[in-house]
Amino acid sequence: MRNYQIDGVNWLRFLESRGFCGILADEMGLGKTVQILALIASMDLDEEKVLIICPTSLIYNWKNEVKKFLPESSIQLYHGIDRAGDRVDSNIVISTYGTLLSDAMELSEAKFSMVVADEASYFKNDLTKTFKALESIDSKIKIALSGTPIENDISDLWSLMNIVNPNYLGSKENFKDYYIQEKSNFRHRVSPFILRR
Repeated sequence: MRNYQIDGVNWLRFLESRGFCGILADEMGLGKTVQILALIASMDLDEEKVLIICPTSLIYNWKNEVKKFLPESSIQLYHGIDRAGDRVDSNIVISTYGTLLSDAMELSEAKFSMVVADEASYFKNDLTKTFKALESIDSKIKIALSGTPIENDISDLWSLMNIVNPNYLGSKENFKDYYIQEKSNFRHRVSPFILRR
């Protein structure tokens, strides 16, 4: 791993040690996937399970990267019509936003230790079913990944922050009343939980 990638993993571990989660928003090509897999490698996968949610177009990319870097782990693609009746019981479960919408209850019952939500633009609107389904998955750690700038629309950023650190920014109503008028203070408050390079 490159030094900045090691820094990213250490940043995620530091947040976790303080009871927080983060948004890894490195530009495309800087290895967000590798950083997440290094974080997973530090977990006890005999005791803990990880759920990776991504767009359908990326599901096999994630599978191949997991097999390459974590060959000893058991991987389950929870996706497609063949999943009917499947138990969600592998070390690392990879699914899609579409499957999350239809199977949120099944996924929430699996009791994941960590949820990784790739392509954060899929849940940047808190009024969507995707946001609500992701919010319903109970997990000690939730990490959002984004390859695009996320600080331009602070309403969208409230949604992302409410997934990774629920209630940290308060209710959306209070947020609108205060933070939209105090943008500099808002950025100061959220910057420790966003890493973009």
